[in-house]
Amino acid sequence: MDLQMNQLTVNYSKTEVIKDLNVQVKDGDFFTILGQSGSGKSTILKSIAGLHKSHSGEILLGGSSLTHIPAEERHIGYVFQKPLLFPHLTVYENIAFGPEVHGWKKDKIQRQIKKLVKLVKIEGLEDRMPSQLSGGQQQRVAIARSLVLDHKLLLMDEPFSSLDPSLREEMGQLVKDLQKQLNLTIIFVTHDVEEALTLSDKISFLTQGHILQSGTPKDMYNHPSTKDLAEFMGKANWLAGQIKENKFTSILGEVPTEVKPESSSTPYQLLRPHDLSIDLKGTDFIVKSSQRTGKETTTIVHKDNLELTITELKDQEYRTGTTVGVT
Repeated sequence: MDLQMNQLTVNYSKTEVIKDLNVQVKDGDFFTILGQSGSGKSTILKSIAGLHKSHSGEILLGGSSLTHIPAEERHIGYVFQKPLLFPHLTVYENIAFGPEVHGWKKDKIQRQIKKLVKLVKIEGLEDRMPSQLSGGQQQRVAIARSLVLDHKLLLMDEPFSSLDPSLREEMGQLVKDLQKQLNLTIIFVTHDVEEALTLSDKISFLTQGHILQSGTPKDMYNHPSTKDLAEFMGKANWLAGQIKENKFTSILGEVPTEVKPESSSTPYQLLRPHDLSIDLKGTDFIVKSSQRTGKETTTIVHKDNLELTITELKDQEYRTGTTVGVT
């Protein structure tokens, strides 16, 4: 179901953490709030869940205000950065805790847990204690626990930050699969750009309590609104040039543009490393370094004060000092 935040302002004591925030999350979206530590990401989730009271503004879920609804009645799942499982309860008992508190019948709880342990791939672990599980298994239990009450909105606060890269990728794919299978709306918080670009339908970049830019992963990566955001989203090459007759002209040639020239400033083109490739027939640039990493080769070339980073999907390195072209 849709979620809206209208003019949301949240304070901690006298410090304003979130100011006049306006966000809309569509039903069924994987919506990521991306930002650096301290930007206010977790505060937004806690406000939605009812764990922290907003100073002003309104949060609407399915068109209904959550302002005066206590946390336990908001029907929202929450997965924290740490699993926070009850150490004295088994996996089954941890997942069953919520339904038991809500008075579900035993057979209904059993059916629901049987379905979820299969979906999150922890079958056979139901009788284990949390201390007997790996970090990834504990987080799978936490996800099952957050979904057991059939909540359709799931909040996830950097849930994979403590896992190693390969396990993070696996868990991310698990959550994407759950989203489709259970028709979930997910609001996901992270400071990891790669994670945001891989998982999200839409990303909002949060800085100092306000949204700087929102868009699809492709928009955020290729068309950032500021230089700082461009560099936060990934390695950026900046190519100076000039604009004339709807063309941007630089050392690499011409490209069409709708940007109008400004006499007071030099225009720059943003080029990601994958936008460029080495031309062995050219002689404009000198190879500064070249490193092969798996299927990719990342090469740094320079000419005068201009330095470019180029990443190619090829298993080839270039000798330092070699003259090459760039396209």
